[in-house]
This record gives sequence, C-alpha cells and structure tokens, in this order.
Amino acid sequence: MNDAGRGEAAEPDDRPDFILRHKRMFAAAFVLTAGAMMPWSGGAFRYVGGALPPANVEKSTLAPAGLIDPAGLFDAEEDRRLRQRLEHAEAETGVRFAVITTRGLRGETVKDFTNRYHNGWWNSGDERASVIVLFSPADRSLGISNSKSLDDAIAPFRARLVNAMKHPASRGNFEAAAMMAIEQMEARLARPAPEET
Repeated sequence: MNDAGRGEAAEPDDRPDFILRHKRMFAAAFVLTAGAMMPWSGGAFRYVGGALPPANVEKSTLAPAGLIDPAGLFDAEEDRRLRQRLEHAEAETGVRFAVITTRGLRGETVKDFTNRYHNGWWNSGDERASVIVLFSPADRSLGISNSKSLDDAIAPFRARLVNAMKHPASRGNFEAAAMMAIEQMEARLARPAPEET
C-alpha cells in the first residue's frame, strides 16, 4: 500500500520534479512581471482605476495622517509644518484636511484618484466632510477635491485657487502651494465663533 497520501515521502521521480521546478520558475516570473507593471506607491502596490476596491479596509490604512507623501515632496521640516497646519484646520472647521502626493496618476483623473480616498473614509465609517490637496509632479498636475457636502462652500473658488497654487508649485515650492490651499479653504469653512453670553 502506498503511504504517500498520509504525509510520508513519495518515491523520487525526476520528471515531476523537473515540471515542478519549471512551474515555480513560471510563478516567480509572473509575480515579478506583474509587480513591475503595477504602479508602486508608498512602499506597497496601490489600486488604480475602474470600480472602487472593497471598502472593508481599516481607517488607518486609508489615511494614517493628514499628510500622505509617497512622492517625497516635503522634507522633515516642511512635513512638520504641514502636519501642524492640517491639524489646526481640522480643529477650526471639523473637516478632514489631507495633503496627498503620488508618484503618478497612471491614467486616472485627479477626481477619480481622490474619490477613492473620500469614498474609502466614508465607507469605513468616518463620515466627516473632507478636503484633499493633491500633487502629482510626474503628471505636472495638482488639484483640490472635496466631499459633496462641501460643494457649495468650495466649488465657486476652487478653479481660481488651483490656478494660484500653480505658480509656487511650478517653482518646486509645494509647501507654499499646499499652505495656500489649506489656509484659504479653512477661512471659508471655519465654524462661527460661539457667541458670548
């Protein structure tokens, strides 16, 4: 009786071993090729294009902080200042503010790219209104995106603000462009001060 099915070693056979080696090599080649073709962002593969991915991801994986910079546009001091400014804007408005950079949109529009963040936050249970300032230097592109509830407040001046941001960004001063966007949006979204009694 052959006991190989119960976990004992089967008789060696050159042919199956040869086929297995080739299957392993094919699998490794496939993984490496697929990895090279997929867009790389922030140390992990990111989803690009088409329908939204399932929204059962934890909030922390969607936006660990107000600044997400896989493109490395900001040095340590700029990073610190931007994070402080984003926290201040959130405290003043109750709106989530995020500055996100990407190494490339890979054919997506700014709207499609940022919608995945807005929808991901919403579907993960964080239903706060949100604003995203996006920089994609590889595409020579930047933009501002907001959740639908903020359209009345932001849409009327968004195009003008994006045009103003282009000047510092074109000189490589992404911090100034981001600060300009955050400050102007905060001014329009700030909660009214409580009345003194």
